[in-house]
Amino acid sequence: VSGKTLYRWQVVGRDQAPVPSACGIEIMPRAVIAECAKVDNVLVCAGVGAHLFNDAVTFGWLRRWARLGAHMGAVCNGPHVLARAGLLTGYRSTIHWSSIDSLSEEFPDIDVHPGLYVVDRDRFTCAGGIASLDMLLHDIRQHHGRDLAGQVAELFMMERIRTGEDD
Repeated sequence: VSGKTLYRWQVVGRDQAPVPSACGIEIMPRAVIAECAKVDNVLVCAGVGAHLFNDAVTFGWLRRWARLGAHMGAVCNGPHVLARAGLLTGYRSTIHWSSIDSLSEEFPDIDVHPGLYVVDRDRFTCAGGIASLDMLLHDIRQHHGRDLAGQVAELFMMERIRTGEDD
């Protein structure tokens, strides 16, 4: 929409092995975390079972990227992963509605709020699903202006209308 590339992303894994999703779809990483020396933004996507994730290597890389100035984010139950890495202490956060109580109880030093998304300084968290689009539009508006965010939002709506998703 802007006529230039404003965002680039890649799926990064601990190794080259496929990353299974909660619904059984395997996602192939395009890079290994050890190959990513400096990143601008990190987005942890995690669903059911994220509260059980406990990998010291991954936590170490997340903390390293945060120290180097990356903005750290998480979608759905991903905030559990950032919390276990110690990266949400003292921040406002949200998480999927089914995990609000468990995140609040396990990490009382995180200010957990129900809602679609929360942006607090260099941390951003989202309840998941369609709320991710709301958070994306917020980021576009903050970094590239209201007009571009509006144009992107219109594209989302046009796609819904074109595919008949309003029926």
